[in-house]
Amino acid sequence: MALFLQETQNQASPAPSLFEAMTALVEYTQEQASMNEALLRADFIVHTQVVALRESGNEAEGKAKEGGLLSKAWALLKEMCEKAKIAIMKVYTWCKTQIQKFWAYIKSKAIAGYRIVISKSKLAIAKAKNALLAVRVKVAKSMIVGGVKVGGEALIKAAVAEVVKAANAGDEEVEIGEGELKTLVDAAEEFQQQLAAAASQGAAKAAEANGDQASLDGVKSGTSVAAQGASDGAAVVHAVSSAKVSKKA
Repeated sequence: MALFLQETQNQASPAPSLFEAMTALVEYTQEQASMNEALLRADFIVHTQVVALRESGNEAEGKAKEGGLLSKAWALLKEMCEKAKIAIMKVYTWCKTQIQKFWAYIKSKAIAGYRIVISKSKLAIAKAKNALLAVRVKVAKSMIVGGVKVGGEALIKAAVAEVVKAANAGDEEVEIGEGELKTLVDAAEEFQQQLAAAASQGAAKAAEANGDQASLDGVKSGTSVAAQGASDGAAVVHAVSSAKVSKKA
């Protein structure tokens, strides 16, 4: 945790705008897609060469080529994991700054005779996004440690469906306490820390470069899931920040 806080401070000055933070996520996604395409092309070429070598009796040379491709893939993946962590940290830093501004607003307005209100849909979205974050953290860690497993994507899909449902909760304003607001943003913050830690774990595993293809796929997919979660954390903060102080009727 101490290392995480230190890296947060390094990212926090100056604090990125939401546009800058999201751009970092988009750039990571684009680079990851390019990496996947390059690996697929390389895998096809190497596989063709390996088949030819084996048919000619050069089994050892074929295995060496396969091992070389896997080593290069791990090196590329390590770079992608590190970029994913940087992108997540930028979003996390924006969230921290936005939360500070929000609480300053609340404290400046919260006087006797006033209450905090938020639309039902924004409140529902914040809760649903936190639930989605919890799923993303679980799936990302599971993939990075144990490879891609059946069921992870289904869990994420189900949680995303709940977010879509939450968006239709309506615009009616409801009163909410500071405690509940704090619980929502604290949870989002904690989940983002765990997502960044998962990306770090992926980079560390990629640096070892001693796993098989299934292990590599797990780190790649898990890190991607972690990066996707960063925008969910920003959505929680954005939704909560829509709350305002209103005079009691």
